Amino acid sequence: MAGKTGRQLRRELAQVLNHIDTAAYGLAHLTAVFEEHHPDMSEYLENMCKQLLTLKEAGLTFWEWAWGKRPTDYNVWR
Repeated sequence: MAGKTGRQLRRELAQVLNHIDTAAYGLAHLTAVFEEHHPDMSEYLENMCKQLLTLKEAGLTFWEWAWGKRPTDYNVWR
């Protein structure tokens, strides 16, 4: 990480946040698929999705601490 500019670090964090979003949406879809036949597994997947969204919130909070405010659209930095 040494020598990277703030812009590069924001770009990398934006990419991580995007990957978290993608994983959460994929899990949400999978949760819906499992819901009918395997409600116990669906609940487990739903909890995983919630944990990913908590992780995303932590990433946005880090962004706010590091650069003073949250991005209105972090995809701009990707």
